[in-house]
Amino acid sequence: MAYKIKTIKDVLYREGGKPSGADSQTLDLYLPIGAEDCPVLVFFHGGGFLHYHWTKSNYIEYCTELAKEGIAVAAPNYRLYPEFEGFPVAPDPHFCDDPDGVFRGFLDDSACAMAWVRDHLAEYVPYNGKMFLGGHSAGAWLSMMLLFDESVLQPYGMDPADFAGCIFASGQPTSHFSVLFARGRDPRLTLIDDAAPMYYLKSLPVPQLVTLAEVDLTNRALQTQLYLASLKTIGYEGDVQFLEYKGYKHDNYVCPDADAPEIPVALHGDTVAFIRKYTK
Repeated sequence: MAYKIKTIKDVLYREGGKPSGADSQTLDLYLPIGAEDCPVLVFFHGGGFLHYHWTKSNYIEYCTELAKEGIAVAAPNYRLYPEFEGFPVAPDPHFCDDPDGVFRGFLDDSACAMAWVRDHLAEYVPYNGKMFLGGHSAGAWLSMMLLFDESVLQPYGMDPADFAGCIFASGQPTSHFSVLFARGRDPRLTLIDDAAPMYYLKSLPVPQLVTLAEVDLTNRALQTQLYLASLKTIGYEGDVQFLEYKGYKHDNYVCPDADAPEIPVALHGDTVAFIRKYTK
């Protein structure tokens, strides 16, 4: 059954937060009309944490297709880094007075958005309490950090072990390249430090869908395989499913390809199957 959907744009999730712009502290809701016992996916956009790259609006098709299948979706924006001079090769440490502060800021925005969904979604749909967490690229890095770094969600009284499942689409489990750049490091490095989800890796009962494009970002396949191998090594409790999208690039298996609109977006079908599996 394909549900009609209701979309509510730019809901402010942080009291006193920024109400507009690429780094607004707002979220969009995609709600299936008439659905009962409704799970939710909170999905964070990609874009490298940079101003004027991608925002929640790039994922309208993905979110809409999920809502048609009876899954509520919340798509937040969050604070972003300023535009970098010389990115991605020549570090310019002067772009921001406190790069680590910004890095923790967009993590806190993400946690705040999750808490808003927990507290308010039932006002919009018959929410069943099953919350899924996900994101694409930089948004997947955020989602991984929310899952593994307990300090991010603790101020909001949330336990990552309570998530119904996670969808990590082309995420970087090592220190994110924009954070490396902000710290004056070469963004091409693969490091595991306090800005890496793998730094906080632990065994949890949360199932994961981990995806990758056949032609993805530099080192992303290597980083993803390292992540999957590490989960296996520590005896991760939750089910882990890995999918590689043959013939696709980093972006176009998640979002429409403006240069090749005939290529079908692929991730939403597997997302629906994953969410249905873990809401039974």
